[in-house]
Amino acid sequence: MAIDKDVVEGFEILGLLGEGGMGTVYKAKDKNSEQLVALKILNENGLSLPDAKERFSREYELLTQINHPSVVKAYKYCNSNGHYYLSMELIEGQTLEAFLEKTQPNIYEVLDIAIAIAQALEAVHKQNIIHRDIKPGNIFIAKSHEGKDRIVIGDFGIARRLNILTDNDFVTLGAIIGSHIYMSPEHVEGKELTPASDVYELGILLYQLLVGTVPFIENKQYHVLFRKLNDQLLPMSKFGVKVPIELEKFILGEMLNRDPKKRPQNGTETLKRLLEIKENLTTGHTQPILVENSEMPEDISNFRKIDITAVVFELIGFSNEWCQELSPARIAFILQNWYQLIREAVSNNKGTIDRCISDRVITVFGYPEKLSCDSEDFSAEFALRAAEDFSNALSIFNDIYKLHLQPRIAIASGNAIVGHVIGDNLPTSFQGRVFGKTISLLKVDADCTFRLNLETYSKVSKLNKLNQTRVFNQVTTAQGDCAYLMWLR
Repeated sequence: MAIDKDVVEGFEILGLLGEGGMGTVYKAKDKNSEQLVALKILNENGLSLPDAKERFSREYELLTQINHPSVVKAYKYCNSNGHYYLSMELIEGQTLEAFLEKTQPNIYEVLDIAIAIAQALEAVHKQNIIHRDIKPGNIFIAKSHEGKDRIVIGDFGIARRLNILTDNDFVTLGAIIGSHIYMSPEHVEGKELTPASDVYELGILLYQLLVGTVPFIENKQYHVLFRKLNDQLLPMSKFGVKVPIELEKFILGEMLNRDPKKRPQNGTETLKRLLEIKENLTTGHTQPILVENSEMPEDISNFRKIDITAVVFELIGFSNEWCQELSPARIAFILQNWYQLIREAVSNNKGTIDRCISDRVITVFGYPEKLSCDSEDFSAEFALRAAEDFSNALSIFNDIYKLHLQPRIAIASGNAIVGHVIGDNLPTSFQGRVFGKTISLLKVDADCTFRLNLETYSKVSKLNKLNQTRVFNQVTTAQGDCAYLMWLR
C-alpha cells in the first residue's frame, strides 16, 4: 500500500523497510522528537480483516508493558486520515532469518542467541504475555555502537495475555494463526497456550540454529502439522553436527516435548538451563560429542549428509494478471510444456525433480545417482548442462508457438540432508540451506538467465577450466554472498 509522505500526521516517511500480511513497515522520522522510528501501518489486507484493528492496538498495549533491551519498544499508536499506525524502535541491523541465509553460527554463538531470546521471553512472560510467533523472521540482530550486537524480539502482532484467548486467536478465515513450522503441538490442536508454547517455538529455532534446517519440511502446511503431532524428531547428530549431549537432550527431550507440562514452563526456567549448559561447556564439564548413529531409531537411519547441486527453474512474469489475459487451456498448455521441458533436461543430465511449486521447479543433482566415482564436483557440471539444455529447448518452443517465455535459473552447490521420511508420499526428502541459497540467487536484480553461487562456480571452473561458451560476471547478493551471472555466447 503506497503511502504519501504527508498522510501520516507527525511523521516523515523516509523509506520502505518491509511488508507483511497485515502491515507495511516504513522507516520514518517523528517530526516532534526528530527520532528515527519504524512506522508500522495497517495495509489494505489488514484493514479488511474483522479483528485486525483490535490486534494492532493490542500489540501497542502489550509492548508498552514490557521494558527489556531484547524486546522492541513501542512509542505511539494513532489513527490518522484512515490509517492505523504504530511507531516503534527502529532496529538497525538484520533479521536472524537473513543472518542464517549466509552464516552458520558456532555453538557459542547459538547459545548466546538463545540466551538473549530466553531473557526477552522471561520479561514477556513475567507480564503474563505469550508471543506465539517466535521464529527467525521476528528476531532482529541490532547493530550496536559499542561493538556487541543486540538480539531483539519483534512483531507482537499475535501476542496475547494469558487466559484471554478467543477462537479467533487460533483461526482466522480457515487458517491457523502463527507460523506452522515453529508452532507448538497444542497450538496446532487449538488447545490452551501457555509460556511453555513459546518455549517450544524457541526449541525449534534452536534446532534450526544448530543443524541448519527445521525438523519438519513439507510441501503442504497440513503435512508439517501432522508430522509435528505424530513423527519423531531427528537427533541432531544425524545431521553430522557436533552438539553437546546435555544441550541436545534439553532441546529434544524438554523444550520440544509434545507435552507442555514436561517442558520448561517459561522464559525464566529456560534461561536458567541454557546458562547452566553454557557454563558447563565453557568450563569443560561437557563436551560437544557426536552421538553414535547406533542410538538412533531405525525409521530415520536412512538420512545422510551429502554434497549436492540444487537448481531452481523460475518462470518470469507468471502472475495472476498475466494468467487473466490467457484462457485456462492456454495456461495449462504453457505450464505442461514448461514442466516437460525441465523434466527432459534434468533427466537427461542425471538429475532428480524434487518438487514443483507454481512457477518454480526445484531439482537436485548428485543424488541418488553418484555422478563420478572420483569427484562430487560433477553434480555442478551436470546441473549447469541441464540448465543450458532447458534454456535452448525453451527458445525453440518459443519460436514454434510464438511465445516469449523467459526463465530465471539459480544453481547452488552445498551440503544437504537427504533420505526418506516414513509416511511421506515423496520418495526422498531434501533439507538444507543450499535451497535458501538458490532463492537468494533468484532475487539478484539482473537481466540474466543463469545465476550460480560461489561453490558451483568453483566446481565448474575446476572441471572444465570455464567452457568457452560461458561468460561470467561476478556480483553480490542482497545477503552479501558472492554470485556469478552467466551468459551463453
